[in-house]
Amino acid sequence: MTKHLLVCSILFILCHSIAWSQTIAITSSTIGIENSTTNSFDVPCLLSVAPSVKVRANSSTLTDASTGKTIPLSKIRIFINSIGGTVNLGTNNTEIILSQTDQTLYSALAVVNLGGSTVNFRYRIIQSDMTSSAWEAGSYSVDLTYTTPGGVLCLGTATTTVHLTVTVDAFMNLSSPSAVTLLASAFTNFRTTSPSASNSLTVKATVPFNLKVNGNTTNFAYTPIAANASLTPTTPISKVLIQPQALTGSINVNPTTAYQALSGSISVPVGNSTTINLLHTIAYTDIATYFTAAGDYTVLATYQVNDARTSPTLTAQTASYNIKETTSDLQELLVNNSTVSLTFNNVTDYKNGISVDMPSHVSVSKTTPMDVYVKASGSTLLQGANSIPASVITIQGTASQTGITPVQLSATAQKIYSSALPIVNSSLSIQYAISAANTPQVLSKPAGTYTTTITYSFTAP
Repeated sequence: MTKHLLVCSILFILCHSIAWSQTIAITSSTIGIENSTTNSFDVPCLLSVAPSVKVRANSSTLTDASTGKTIPLSKIRIFINSIGGTVNLGTNNTEIILSQTDQTLYSALAVVNLGGSTVNFRYRIIQSDMTSSAWEAGSYSVDLTYTTPGGVLCLGTATTTVHLTVTVDAFMNLSSPSAVTLLASAFTNFRTTSPSASNSLTVKATVPFNLKVNGNTTNFAYTPIAANASLTPTTPISKVLIQPQALTGSINVNPTTAYQALSGSISVPVGNSTTINLLHTIAYTDIATYFTAAGDYTVLATYQVNDARTSPTLTAQTASYNIKETTSDLQELLVNNSTVSLTFNNVTDYKNGISVDMPSHVSVSKTTPMDVYVKASGSTLLQGANSIPASVITIQGTASQTGITPVQLSATAQKIYSSALPIVNSSLSIQYAISAANTPQVLSKPAGTYTTTITYSFTAP
């Protein structure tokens, strides 16, 4: 009887716990992919009737003691890789998702004589859990309790405590943004349609961050086409408007050499990666004022990402890219109010001569220096078999128009206007006149309407 009672007391022996530590380290190179680690500890014995290995968490979350932030237990999966060197455990072992409830990692139906054995455990966070969560920098811990066979003659149980920690490194990484090219390729870009183009910036981060931008110089550098080789336009980078797209708390910026905020604090993104699209625009009014000369305007800009935590520890990260505006070699000359009438109505007109003013008569736009020429389709104005010399007509600027050189109309193209600079959306006000000195050449002609066609051009044909 005494011996029997001794055996019963041995059956309920509980060996005391042994403490171990284990860490899953998430770094910038492993963010977004599966993370795993292994550890081992000795189980006093796995010789018992229906032996098993169980595990539970002692708290409801993994917690960062310094910040109070947490990771759900369900992100952690545990599996027994091997027992005592035996890797193939058949169907006796199961991967579990960690919880506060004891879950069986390994069990056998019969007596298993593995003696005192080293058990190797795998801890992992699968890729889908990495990409579906926002992993914020910190050190998150929980204590695990493993229950295994133990005691005298392996007839009791033993517990082992493992202090499990998930460390998430603090980092911010930037992609290299592509160059931005804005095209002023038609005069609509000088009048109604502002050229725009976008690039994007991918940020991988485990900390909240904000985004800034600057220009590395105050003005664009100008590379002219051959016709503009002597030009040196001054074009401020602040004429570009940068607009983050679909970003909460975004701020539109006209860049300068000082960093300016494009955003407020941006939370750690799900999957720890976010792509920010940024639209770059130059207003058509600024194209017409600052980018009239054909050629390329370039400037280097830099995005800056900053640690937005209350107590930041990370160095700002930067990524530079080129902004280029290209103005094409364009020209446009239009004649408005294309019918011009000079009419002699009475004796006074023949005595004093006549004239007609045509305000904004010729519209000129050219992205290189220009000369404007005028000529008649022939040397005379015709009415049937009758004619008047074209040279009786003087073409000159109106009283308010400067820069026009008066010419006597002829069939040979003559220069009436020059500009050493490109001009867009400008107009010339023209006066057509027959002076009193030339009226005798008209007075002797039969009454009627005499006509010719006048052509304005940028070249002397």
